[in-house]
Amino acid sequence: MGTADEHTPEIGRRERRAEAMIAAARELFLERGFDAVSLTQIVRRSGGSLSTLYDLFGNKQGLLGAVVDAERFDGIGRLRAILSKDGPPVDVLMEAASHLMTLMADQRFVDLIRLVMSEALTSPEFAARVYAGSNRPLKDEFAALFRRWNEEGRAQVPAPELSAHIFNSLFFQAPQLRAIFGDDDATPPCDRQAMLRHGVTMFLAGAAVPVPA
Repeated sequence: MGTADEHTPEIGRRERRAEAMIAAARELFLERGFDAVSLTQIVRRSGGSLSTLYDLFGNKQGLLGAVVDAERFDGIGRLRAILSKDGPPVDVLMEAASHLMTLMADQRFVDLIRLVMSEALTSPEFAARVYAGSNRPLKDEFAALFRRWNEEGRAQVPAPELSAHIFNSLFFQAPQLRAIFGDDDATPPCDRQAMLRHGVTMFLAGAAVPVPA
């Protein structure tokens, strides 16, 4: 029987192969569209074999889900670092809102969302997986932040779960819809900070959080 150390190189190779397939799939899906890309093309670009791809992801939809998961882990990691800061609540939420809206300025990210939405319309199961792996974790991070602030006495944010949903609606879901549908009435960069501060100030108006003038 092999030891854990003996299996580590194989696990490492498997993880690297999965990462390469996810990267290749993301590039090809964005270049050509989900339906136009075959698993053979993905394997040709990433290396490995079809049998490995099926073993890792199940099918092409499973691979698309893995692409979405990779984006989520990256975005959630950056957001968690922001929310862990000990600055004034208004500053923390300003930075968090700016981070969420910056995602919507990344055209490749927006293109990926459009691609995922198209596939989600044909598969309720896939749609549920995407929501559980993207929107819900964002809400959970903010709800945890608001509960922590309440416990520490830094703020009194009512109904943390509902407040988290409202915050995400303002600074993630609404900008996401505008980006997806190509809203031409985009806010000029010079007005972005003013818009962010106005939105955060309005949000905090419903909580016992002082907002500096």
